[in-house]
Amino acid sequence: GISCLEYNDGKVSLVYGFSQAASGGLFLPFNDVNTVYEDTYGNFWFGTNGGGLYCWNEETMQTLSFMEENGLPSRVVYGIIEDGADNLWIALDKGLSRFSMTDRRFTTYLEDDGLLCSSFSECRPFRVRDDLYFGTTHGIVWFCPDSLDVIEYKPSVLLTDFRISNRSV
Repeated sequence: GISCLEYNDGKVSLVYGFSQAASGGLFLPFNDVNTVYEDTYGNFWFGTNGGGLYCWNEETMQTLSFMEENGLPSRVVYGIIEDGADNLWIALDKGLSRFSMTDRRFTTYLEDDGLLCSSFSECRPFRVRDDLYFGTTHGIVWFCPDSLDVIEYKPSVLLTDFRISNRSV
């Protein structure tokens, strides 16, 4: 789980506690948390080691979960960072996902899309100006999200022959 502590006048007090056993605290369905990130809107994002991605809003005290059924390709989240265009970039054990905070959609990038490696490591991603940096099991991946070429070309299908029992139909 996670504990949010406050230090005041030499004393430490618990402000919030997140765990599966939320007796008096806030419920977080998975205790093994790899990363915590606060976005520009004040939401806290928790990436877990097998439980997916969670977003907690302190004002509403609500928690949203994101799993495979929401488009997250893996429940193992290693790192989270924000770009300048309302997107979160999420390092996973199975690729790198861009999560649009405006329409709540995931776009996932793998080795076939040009990544050095699609298995990221448990290290904090960071941002220098517009470039994002991530650690993988095979080195560092860095890029500028604004310069990514998204190819949305869908080739047409053309059948030149159709065979049944090795005979053209």
